[in-house]
Amino acid sequence: MKKVISTLLLVLPLFVYGQTIVDTEPQNKNVILEQYTGINCVFCPQGSTIANQIYNANPDRVVVIAVHAGGFANPQAGQPDFRTPFGPSLLAQTGITGFPGGTVNRHVFPGLEMTPGGTGMGRGNWTNASNQILAQPSYLNVGAEAQIDLETRELTVNVEVYYTGNSPFSTNKLNVALLQDKTYAFQSGGGPDYEHNNRLVHLISGQWGVDITTTTEGSLHSETFNYTIPDNYNQVPAELENMRVAVFVAENTQVIISGVQVSPFFINAPEFEYAISGHSIPSELWDGILEPVFEIKSYCQELTSLDIEYYVNDGSVHTYEWTGSLNFGQTEEVTLPEIQFDILEQNELVINILNEDDSPEDNSITVNFALAPGTSNNDLVVQVRTDQYGSETTWNITTQEGAVVANGGPYPNATNTHNHDVSLPLGNYKLTINDSFGDGILGGGYIRIIDDGEILLNIPGNSFTFIASRKFRVMEEDLLINFDVDDLSEGIELDGEVNVTFSLPVTFTDGTEITNANVHELITYTQIDKSGTPVAFTATISEDKKTISIIPDVILDFNTQYFIEISPVLGANGVISEPVSITFTTRESLGAPVATFDIMDHESDVPVNHTFTIEFNQSVRHADGSNITILNIGQLLTFRKDDMHGDAVNYTATINSEKTQITVSPLANLANNQLYVLGIDALMGVDDEISEPVYISFTTEEALFVNEFDPASISIFPNPAKGDIFIELPPVHSDVNIRLFHINGQLAYETRTQGSSVKIDTSQFSAGIYFVEIFADGKIARKKITVVQ
Repeated sequence: MKKVISTLLLVLPLFVYGQTIVDTEPQNKNVILEQYTGINCVFCPQGSTIANQIYNANPDRVVVIAVHAGGFANPQAGQPDFRTPFGPSLLAQTGITGFPGGTVNRHVFPGLEMTPGGTGMGRGNWTNASNQILAQPSYLNVGAEAQIDLETRELTVNVEVYYTGNSPFSTNKLNVALLQDKTYAFQSGGGPDYEHNNRLVHLISGQWGVDITTTTEGSLHSETFNYTIPDNYNQVPAELENMRVAVFVAENTQVIISGVQVSPFFINAPEFEYAISGHSIPSELWDGILEPVFEIKSYCQELTSLDIEYYVNDGSVHTYEWTGSLNFGQTEEVTLPEIQFDILEQNELVINILNEDDSPEDNSITVNFALAPGTSNNDLVVQVRTDQYGSETTWNITTQEGAVVANGGPYPNATNTHNHDVSLPLGNYKLTINDSFGDGILGGGYIRIIDDGEILLNIPGNSFTFIASRKFRVMEEDLLINFDVDDLSEGIELDGEVNVTFSLPVTFTDGTEITNANVHELITYTQIDKSGTPVAFTATISEDKKTISIIPDVILDFNTQYFIEISPVLGANGVISEPVSITFTTRESLGAPVATFDIMDHESDVPVNHTFTIEFNQSVRHADGSNITILNIGQLLTFRKDDMHGDAVNYTATINSEKTQITVSPLANLANNQLYVLGIDALMGVDDEISEPVYISFTTEEALFVNEFDPASISIFPNPAKGDIFIELPPVHSDVNIRLFHINGQLAYETRTQGSSVKIDTSQFSAGIYFVEIFADGKIARKKITVVQ
């Protein structure tokens, strides 16, 4: 709700005394329909619908009061509490045995009541009872006016009752009830945002009203009631602009003679304040044509003009000036001029009102809507799954103009699936499902349109009460044209091959067949843009006439923009396409190949059983352009002791299929603490550029023991380690100290033992290389292990 800030004090009298506000001519009775309801009553929305129908038939003579009482009104967790202290006593005197129930002027209608002699009736009898009351003469008339001070929330109600005849009772009861409309909250059978109206929030005159002690013909009773409306009732906000006052006179606690309802006048309203309070934008459209309709609400004394802008999908901005006259709390639907736009599968409408007020968060709305589902199939199936009350279910399909072209139902009262074949010409349609009882289709019911075995649209039976609709389209099959290269893409390979696919077979626009001999006539392939330097190419079209392949006759330039356009073609659906085009940019040159070894140049402590890998930033070949294979890879590699002239190391080498990695595996363990040289000769890359030879040197790890330890006498396994490692020790004469250091020098573990076997849990170590140092008998041994996680 808008935050109401008082900026203007209006000094206006609410009532003009000396004149009556009640008619003195004899009149018939007005209807006071008390509807007993609850938020957990699944059928109560049907009662509200019937009550609204009775009201709409005689809006000046019907008052509806929704009393939330009884077990169905008890809120569950997270539900609103609409109950009042007055509801239980009101309900107790009705004799109502089922919900929704209601009383009409608290009168007993023999044969219509739920309980013999009671005033309560089922919803199906309210209309009959109301018509009877409307036809009966009344011996009194009721008039009322109300005012709310927005600064103090003070409600003032002035009531006049004029007796055109004698009451059979010397004392009557004057009742003043405060009602609230437009509370959006949960309602069983109505959904999470059901609109609750006519809701009783307070009886200002008390449970049964105040006494009128002069009840003879010609007497006038005047009384003023003052009441401060709280901020909320049971934590449900009391929104002043949605309040109404109902006034009625009863002969006692039961029979009501007549009554009226009035909307209050507001004083001390802000000088300028408004809100967007709703909209009627459809959730689906047939096409990109929209006439937006939304609701504005005044929160000031008088709202006279607004400046509006609106647009769809960040497209062209449209403007409109609304003018009118709305007092505080009044609303008006605004219909904006029609706009046309390129509709997408999902769309977004934005409406902004540009006039500044104190609550800008309510001055804009964003509404999402979809393109109605479509099919190019004329022959469809309407599938209806009924519940055990199939006689309540009917449906129809109408054209965009409203003409009925297919319909079905009612059905037998049994759970069953009914299929109806329909044949529809091209056009826009709406499927509408109706349930006469107002509880939808229970038990998993639905209505669907089936298109070649697939669901085109679906309306679940639990998604509506009385009626639901969905739009759909029967259309020509679209001719879709797609490139396998995205428009404005970058980094495209230099071969420049592009494939174009069509959703339907195509010909030239005059119907001439497209062949490999003439397909080039459709294609423009140039540098930069359409007017740029032509690119020579070869093009072919597939036998089904749905794919064109375009291959340049030369390698394209590096980092250059190219343009391809396909001229209009005629699809098999008879539709001629518009020209379609893309631009793309080729990749930059990769330069000469760059080799990366898995060990660093001059690295030490390389394991003697290490397998070496050399990776490249692109596919490589021999410097003469020939392919590298397992048979000739040895020509590229140098692997020697000490230096380039040292003894050769025997090895095997392989290259992966992408030609981006070489693996070198020595045939035997390398020598400890030995310098080696490993190198790769010049290579050619994908852009025919040649690299320089690259060589690295490295030193293998030292022998396991220093001094007199025999390396074969200590065993450390597994290596690499994941979880536990085990160290098997030879016999020693003193304690053995064991320490593990991370390669960065940080001590990770230390222990002392006299045993011959040690288990170390490495699961808490970070992955990496560690050094194990073992001290015993004044001697030291070192070993490198790898921990993986």
